[in-house]
Amino acid sequence: MLVRMFRDPSIDVDAHEEAATRLVELFEGLGDDRGSALAWEERAYAHWFRLRMKASGTAAEQALTYAKAAGIRCSRGRGPAVRAVSRPGRSGTSGAA
Repeated sequence: MLVRMFRDPSIDVDAHEEAATRLVELFEGLGDDRGSALAWEERAYAHWFRLRMKASGTAAEQALTYAKAAGIRCSRGRGPAVRAVSRPGRSGTSGAA
């Protein structure tokens, strides 16, 4: 989805964020760690796209927590939202959400 957010000027970031929020609720409600990890990652990207770095970092941390619980191997440097968490001094994660 992130690539589409940059390539498609008609993308509705609000709709993407709303969908990611609904997916977080769905997968957490089901106890699905893998689905929760992916949904939180999408929320992190939506926040990142809007330059809400603190919120993006928080969502990325949630994604990493669920990924670890699901046994998903991932790198903290995988995407921009995840990089925001791994480099707080340079990412603006200490700023307002």
